[in-house]
Amino acid sequence: MKKFLLLLGPVLFSLALQGNVREMITPEKPVQKTVRFSIYASSNYSKSLYKQSKAKIILSIWRYKGRSQEQIWEGTVDAGRLRNYPSAEDPLFREVNLFGVKEHKEMLVAAYKVMYDSKGSTLAYDRGYIVPVGDSTKSVTVRL
Repeated sequence: MKKFLLLLGPVLFSLALQGNVREMITPEKPVQKTVRFSIYASSNYSKSLYKQSKAKIILSIWRYKGRSQEQIWEGTVDAGRLRNYPSAEDPLFREVNLFGVKEHKEMLVAAYKVMYDSKGSTLAYDRGYIVPVGDSTKSVTVRL
């Protein structure tokens, strides 16, 4: 029994190191990812009720690796008044290309925050979407 336990220890140790050794021998090749944001007004904001209403959108992409997070891109869309945003038939696009992504070691999240301002009252909300492993493109739709 002692001999079995003595042999089992190195075997378990080598199995634990196998992932690290495999990474050293054949490292993961970085890939390119694309995130496409499309932004449009989903309602008719031409009525006088919305005359002074404004909206601002902050787009961002985050990288999560273990317990750490890093914002790797941020962009702002500020068309001013709600009525200035395009309709669903002709949305506003932002496309971001990300190079050197290690899919199996890090996770990407495409996010946006919408901030409304109407006569001094503000409302904000945000959403985030994981960029899936194996997909080279993620489309995110922002509806106002």
